[in-house]
Amino acid sequence: MGKSKKKFPYDVRKKAFLWSARYCCLCSKQSGLDIELHHIDPTLDLPHLNDIDNAIPVCYECHSKLEFSLLNSPRGSKYSPQEIKDRRNQIYEEKTRHLVPVIIYGPTNNYDFPKVQFYIQNNDGALNVRARCKVEIYVNHKLFGTPTRHYSGDHPWVCNPGLAAFGWFDLSNPAKLEKRPKYRGVPPDKASGKDLRLRVHLTIIDVFEREHERIPVEWYFSWKEQEWVYDP
Repeated sequence: MGKSKKKFPYDVRKKAFLWSARYCCLCSKQSGLDIELHHIDPTLDLPHLNDIDNAIPVCYECHSKLEFSLLNSPRGSKYSPQEIKDRRNQIYEEKTRHLVPVIIYGPTNNYDFPKVQFYIQNNDGALNVRARCKVEIYVNHKLFGTPTRHYSGDHPWVCNPGLAAFGWFDLSNPAKLEKRPKYRGVPPDKASGKDLRLRVHLTIIDVFEREHERIPVEWYFSWKEQEWVYDP
């Protein structure tokens, strides 16, 4: 493969260096101008070869060690591709976590069932971010599907500092719900007395376009109280 085909594009280089703050993602040394991008798996075909997931910023010394490890020498304990990625992601997280504000989100109890009001609020006074939100609907612990648009994870919410965004979806409107083809249970609006819950996956996208996934959280619907309850 020609050398030009193994060159990371400018956008990948920019993101990798911003996400790492130009620290070597193996030895953690601040490298400034003395930093390069290494192909974690040089055997991949284009365009995956030059994807950002296949790149790791490293100093000259660590780059030489990684290149040497590709020669299958019997000496030393080699890094596996996954170990390299995990180590890189650790550095990325250390250098970008300050760009992530406190985001509070979830269903409210302002609307009567089966309508669900949902909100996302950026509690920070300065940090601009976007957020992808995927709401999964479960009936008796079986995945029914997701609401469409901003609740399917495909349309990011704009989360400006100090502002809250509100929306809603209707559990009785099949045109606005993406039902799983394999689901065979009752629809969520007919699930009275059953275990009905929302599992919310939130991904925060910082100003450098790095994605920060939060641990999924759940709310169940209390049929007695007619309200959504956070389930830790």
